[in-house]
Amino acid sequence: MNPFRLLSRGAAGCAAVTVALGLLTAAPAHAAADWCVDRTGAWDPGTETCSIQVQSERKATMNITVRAPAGMVDDAATGAPIRRYLIDFIDRWRKTGAVDVRSSNLSVDFEYFKGPAALQSVVFRENRWSHGVFEDNGYRSFTFDGSRMVKLSDLTDGDPRAVLPPLVRPYLIPALDAAQPPHPAGSYPFTTEQFEPRTDGFIGFSGNYDTFAISPDALILYMPGRPLASQNPVPGGEFVWSMDGGAVIVHTPLSALGFALRV
Repeated sequence: MNPFRLLSRGAAGCAAVTVALGLLTAAPAHAAADWCVDRTGAWDPGTETCSIQVQSERKATMNITVRAPAGMVDDAATGAPIRRYLIDFIDRWRKTGAVDVRSSNLSVDFEYFKGPAALQSVVFRENRWSHGVFEDNGYRSFTFDGSRMVKLSDLTDGDPRAVLPPLVRPYLIPALDAAQPPHPAGSYPFTTEQFEPRTDGFIGFSGNYDTFAISPDALILYMPGRPLASQNPVPGGEFVWSMDGGAVIVHTPLSALGFALRV
């Protein structure tokens, strides 16, 4: 599987990441079940999975499987934004599935992190595969400090685009070199310049560090969070590459971030 391709040769490739489960506070099953069943889905409380099948007018079948942390979905503090994301995700793809011309499989899985103090993060990995089309991946993250949903800028001492790149860089470089497919170390587009945001508006493939999680001992960055047709801005004098969501995932120890990250 190839996480990037020349635009002239097709769409973005894929990068597979195994998503583990975290321990979540138990919650009443009915809330997650209602959220799923309202969209003609079948809810399995044992695996926290919602399964939906959509058949198009062209007899193409879309199988949608969504795993969601029932405890967080039903929680008064964390539930609203997560529920909104999941509902929007399913509704959007049900509309697509109703008019699709080829069968496909769509899945969402999640990883939960209990960070320091009152921090907790959940990261959803989206995957779509259909016959004859390259697999696509995307990531969406939510981080909460107690009852408040927070962005990375809420946790940093200054603009994260300015204070974090120099501290993340020692851990970004080996992640870039290890990214698929195999490539010479430091070769374009897997360079720090393309995966570090800047305060002048340059984003590259970094996604502005918008997709992140805080684990007990690390800041985890998923870059880019969404599949990209090209880096932002499109470079001049270089090949233009597309990039799959999560092509590069960087774990930076909290101890290496010092006072830049308030956790």
